[in-house]
Amino acid sequence: MSNQRNKGTAKGRGGMKNWIFIVVTVIIVAGIGATAFGVMKDKDPMARYLTSEQNTIEKQMTFLESQSEQMEELEEKMTESAYHSSSTVTADFNVEEGAQSFGTMLPMIKGMVSSAKLETEHMMDPGSKETFMALDLLFQGQSLGNAEFYQNESQAALKVPFLYEDYFTLPNDQLGEFLRKHGEEAAGMEELPNLAEYQSATLTTDELDEIAKDYTTTLLKELDKDQFEMENGVRYENEKYDKVTLNLSEQESKDLIKVLLNKLKDDERIWNLVDAQMKLNMAAGDVEDGKSAVEDLEKEVDNIQMPDGFKLEAYLDGDLVAYRDINFTLSHAEAEESAAISFHTNYEEKDEAYTSKVAMEVVPSSEDGIFSFRLDENGEKSGEALHVDHDISFSMEEEGQPSTIGVTLSSVLEGASSETTFDIIMEGAAFAGGLVPELSGYINTTAELDGEKANQNLDVGIDFAMEDPMTGPVSGMVEFNITTDTEFTDTLDFPDLAETGTVNVMETSDQEMESIMQEIEMNLQKYYMDMFGNFGGLGAF
Repeated sequence: MSNQRNKGTAKGRGGMKNWIFIVVTVIIVAGIGATAFGVMKDKDPMARYLTSEQNTIEKQMTFLESQSEQMEELEEKMTESAYHSSSTVTADFNVEEGAQSFGTMLPMIKGMVSSAKLETEHMMDPGSKETFMALDLLFQGQSLGNAEFYQNESQAALKVPFLYEDYFTLPNDQLGEFLRKHGEEAAGMEELPNLAEYQSATLTTDELDEIAKDYTTTLLKELDKDQFEMENGVRYENEKYDKVTLNLSEQESKDLIKVLLNKLKDDERIWNLVDAQMKLNMAAGDVEDGKSAVEDLEKEVDNIQMPDGFKLEAYLDGDLVAYRDINFTLSHAEAEESAAISFHTNYEEKDEAYTSKVAMEVVPSSEDGIFSFRLDENGEKSGEALHVDHDISFSMEEEGQPSTIGVTLSSVLEGASSETTFDIIMEGAAFAGGLVPELSGYINTTAELDGEKANQNLDVGIDFAMEDPMTGPVSGMVEFNITTDTEFTDTLDFPDLAETGTVNVMETSDQEMESIMQEIEMNLQKYYMDMFGNFGGLGAF
């Protein structure tokens, strides 16, 4: 446990239609994400508020950006360049209380875990759309089993050498046909996703910024100066601020949502990402189905009822938004129930420290099923390091009984390294009477990018404790270490399927496949006998 910092101690411990909450998200994003991006220079209430929004976001991001530049550079390079990487995964665990419940198996399990190692190899070329992955599970230096996967634009290949010497191949566009051939439902899985194509389809930070600015510009065109009012020297939370109020009527709110949804429907940048994600997950449907769903949602906006409209109150401290209060009531024309939505934020900074708080609450008119979310963030710069604490929680109250799940994190970010401890909180009615573990731990990372080479290290530790009514208290820890070395190079030695043994599963006859399966069964039996013969039986563990 040498990699672990001081760890915390964990604390043990229905309605509205789904689309309404999507609309809520759209409104919130529209309300708090607007920024001026330097296009407004006068000091009318609208310009003053939007400029302050921009400054607030930029100042908070300034604290974080200097700590993530190298990681962002590495991640972006891996989406654009060909590379070869190798990783080693090791693990360890210990049971501190309740070891007797494991009996004589515990020493054997601990020995197996601490003596085992997983080695992986990964090559990817976004240009040729080729991917190679291999893994080898070793015990005391001896291979227990290995496997290889290769994919290019036209086909995928899998080989498990200790079971069969040749690659089994399948054309990428024949997955659905293969499943139906063997009596299975394709369920939308008609083709294998190209992994290299998916990796290169992710957006860079600059591209995400461009999308944000694009949507902001669209939003600005829909807002009018007359919708903003300013009061100077308003007392709030025991301090004086300049207060800006934005009032939107029900129809104005609906029109704004429609504009944003219409833009989303035609935004190929977003849909290209959706398409790549759907292919990777082999999900049923396609992008056109998603666009149709957005069109349906756009039409459904007419059924929204917002009797109090949409109201935002922003309290400005100089060029920063110190507080935001957003409130509106939402219902549907065909629903009896409504929901009151409130959104509150606070941002303060002093010298090299800042505090950011976000709270959201959804209260149905029946007052059953109250949902709340809270995110508190405190950061402080110390030399080259940034210390950041997060407190995140989700709560739901049903029939007067609250339940909360959350996590507290304490992180130190310095350069391309980070050290984080965490405590997971699960408490309330939903967890009463069950075996709820106390969970805490740490996540430490380091990364170094030097020209065409990179090195990454990840340490993860999890402490657990629980009270078993049958055996008593059980506690212990599990640790993982992953080291990865990466080289960016165009010289990658991918398998040449034309020069190696292959079995095309779509062209192989049933008789040939039956013979192959018999050989695999024999190899598996031989593997089993050799393995346990070499280790001298389970007692060797």
